[in-house]
Amino acid sequence: MGSFTLALVEVLLSVGVPAQRARAIVDAIDASISERIGLQSAQQASRAEVSEIRREGQAGLSQVRAELAGLRTDLAEVRTELRTEIADVRTEIADVRTEIADVRTEIAGVRTEIAELRTEVRGEIAAVRTELAEVRTEIAQVKLDITRWMLGAMTAQAALLLGAMKLMQSI
Repeated sequence: MGSFTLALVEVLLSVGVPAQRARAIVDAIDASISERIGLQSAQQASRAEVSEIRREGQAGLSQVRAELAGLRTDLAEVRTELRTEIADVRTEIADVRTEIADVRTEIAGVRTEIAELRTEVRGEIAAVRTELAEVRTEIAQVKLDITRWMLGAMTAQAALLLGAMKLMQSI
């Protein structure tokens, strides 16, 4: 492969043409040129033939340049699309980060509410325990009072019975 064909392959590869396609384009140009020049140069080609070969080579080169221009346009479009997609992804990432921050704020609020509820429940439990202790104290006091009244009533009954018995003996 000559330096021209290698340079042409490198140019095609640098603008994004796939390697197989670049090689096929260069091989087609090379085959066309070799077919025309190789055989004719051995036979001392005439100027008209050389001019025709040059025109064909230039036509082929123009075609390659046109394809390169099209590929450059395609590459520019792909770059633009990629930039747009990257910007969209960055926007989505920012939205997700905002949502995560909102969720974290909500979680902090829920944790605060839970802490407040725990404090409130603990206060209620302490109040219930205090009331329960008071009720137990009142019950114990009522038992003591009932026991005193019962003893007093029994003492009074015993005294009445003794008085009735003495009265009955004296009669």
